[in-house]
Amino acid sequence: MGPWLFTGSQEAPLMQGISESMAGRAAILQLLPFSLSETEKVNLLHGGFPEVLARPGARGLWFASYLQTYLERDVRAITNVRDLTTFRRFLALLARLERSPFFGSLFEGFVLRK
Repeated sequence: MGPWLFTGSQEAPLMQGISESMAGRAAILQLLPFSLSETEKVNLLHGGFPEVLARPGARGLWFASYLQTYLERDVRAITNVRDLTTFRRFLALLARLERSPFFGSLFEGFVLRK
């Protein structure tokens, strides 16, 4: 096998109108952030995203961009988020709650429906 080139991600809504499946010509890989076993640069506060680890000085910009592109654009594409300010507050609340021992029980049995 030769070298590989990984490029970006697909935008699901754009793919809905495509009739060509690309079967046999494309591979879909889900790449997770680095783990502590892969590099000692990973930590609980900053995680293991490759770009954050490679350029710590641009960490704030990367996380802001991640939030805007992934959560605001992609989540809004599949749900009906009308007020972006309220949605950001909701995300911040979830981030704080995640540390709580009650977090799991709060969403037990919860299913997000379109």
